[in-house]
Amino acid sequence: MRQTTTYFQNQFLEHCRKNHFFSSNDRVLIAVSGGLDSMALVHLMGILQLESEITIGIAHLNHRLRGAASDRDEAFVKKFALSRLYPFHCQRMDVRKQAKLSRKSIEEQAHDLRYAFFEKTARQFGYNKICTAHHRSDQAETILMRIIKGSGMSGLTGIREKRGLFIRPLLLFSKADIKKYVQTENIKHVNDASNRDKAILRNRIRHDLIPLLKKKFDPQIEKHLIHLGLIAEEIKAHFDLDAEKQYLQVCKAAEGKIVLEIKAFNRYLRAQRHALVEFLFLREFNKKLQFSDYEKLYDLIQTKQSGKKVIFGNVICLKTADQIVFLTKNRLNRRDFCFTIETGRDYSWKNPNFSFRSSFLSSTPELRSGFGRIANIEYVDREKIKGHLRLRNWKTGDKFKPIGMNGFKKLSDFFVDNKISVIEKKNIPLLCEKIGTKENIIWVCGLRLDDRYKVDNRTHHLLKLEYNRNE
Repeated sequence: MRQTTTYFQNQFLEHCRKNHFFSSNDRVLIAVSGGLDSMALVHLMGILQLESEITIGIAHLNHRLRGAASDRDEAFVKKFALSRLYPFHCQRMDVRKQAKLSRKSIEEQAHDLRYAFFEKTARQFGYNKICTAHHRSDQAETILMRIIKGSGMSGLTGIREKRGLFIRPLLLFSKADIKKYVQTENIKHVNDASNRDKAILRNRIRHDLIPLLKKKFDPQIEKHLIHLGLIAEEIKAHFDLDAEKQYLQVCKAAEGKIVLEIKAFNRYLRAQRHALVEFLFLREFNKKLQFSDYEKLYDLIQTKQSGKKVIFGNVICLKTADQIVFLTKNRLNRRDFCFTIETGRDYSWKNPNFSFRSSFLSSTPELRSGFGRIANIEYVDREKIKGHLRLRNWKTGDKFKPIGMNGFKKLSDFFVDNKISVIEKKNIPLLCEKIGTKENIIWVCGLRLDDRYKVDNRTHHLLKLEYNRNE
């Protein structure tokens, strides 16, 4: 039996090497619920750590859905992390309350909060990879669930092994493989009773529908669903190649809104239009649409009635004579901001919703070695700041000198290069220095420092800058 688990471990390690999931000096945040799958993942990642010099941190979100059981899971994961000397990052959220406020299902709200927590933790503590314990059986369930919900091509592709910061190294393995490994290695874990709750669609698919399909229709249904996902991914990739180019030809961004030219849009094939709309919503609003949403949007595009609109969550789509205008609800209430600040103080605002602090430090080699590790923290030469400081949002004509560049760059071009949407760029604070009538941008908060304020060999006194979006 030990030979079997060694084979499983070797498969995992080889899969990670073959797909170049991790490199030396990666800082990897592992999502750990305490359940069987995530505890298997964290044990396997511990073996990988021995040969790859990665740094591991543990992230746990307490959904507070099961009272004492949720707190038990948190305590279990914390104890494990401390026993391995892994940094432990935890947050408690009232998912049921948040779901009620956002009018989402508890499952959908939990998913959104979980991923927001992982990404925020990674940014805050300098992790460049996030690992989750999704496996092959999860993949089949996800694709079937999206078919039931009427997903488009994007949904049929299922869960991706790599997406942004996220890596799912267990997707190669089935639930049965992982369960056998955990039992053989005697890996401690907790059982989540909510996984048996039939009120949750995924659980009904897992415990009722897939067993029925296996028994009555196709014993290989999971395998075939995964094949469907792979085919859908290849087809989607084909159309995605041109989606950005088509988007730039059909859409224009101006004054916090996106304008789609209907005549140009209608020249494309339906599958191309589908890919283009998907690209638009993901890039500008970080939102996925269901197939029924696409149908509503296409109906809006074809209607002769100007002034008609459809709304998808926070996104308003408005029909004019020959255009569709996309904007967010909060844009209607958004205002420009400009706050005068003093060094050495903490600030927090609700509109816009972010916090900022600065603190004085002395320059040391140890401190400098950590520069650039965390996106929302920067260090500048304190003595290079001569004027008054203020935080404001972007305005037309802004330019700065990105660190490492000799010349100046328009901030609007910088945002385009970094795929910052026209909607988002107005929300990003700029730390500026005001000297008389002249103003310099010191830091595009969370993104890039101006070269004129960087720390150099002559720097003795630092100003540490910290920016955080408030969730």
